[in-house]
Amino acid sequence: MFDETFIHSAENATDVNRIILFCDVERPMKFGFMTAINRWVSHHIVKASATQNVDGESVGLLNKVFGKLYEIHLASRKVKEWNRNVYYTLKYSLTALILGLIVLSALR
Repeated sequence: MFDETFIHSAENATDVNRIILFCDVERPMKFGFMTAINRWVSHHIVKASATQNVDGESVGLLNKVFGKLYEIHLASRKVKEWNRNVYYTLKYSLTALILGLIVLSALR
């Protein structure tokens, strides 16, 4: 089971079922516009970062993207352990490529 706020996991290693309570509590806000922002974030961003707690439950887009990025991060750590020069060459080359693509798309 995963929580959207930070990477961690929990496991029931016993032979007894356990119940876990998940609650979303709306924090009271002093101003109406802040309540509207809070609700928008809750309905859009939090929903996009949803995790799969049980089989068949959908996973949010942000969570899927983060999962792939985390796999890339783990692979890059292996490259860094293997050869730091290769790691930094790839890191700065990919950064320059991404920035170049952003600039080119902005100029169009």
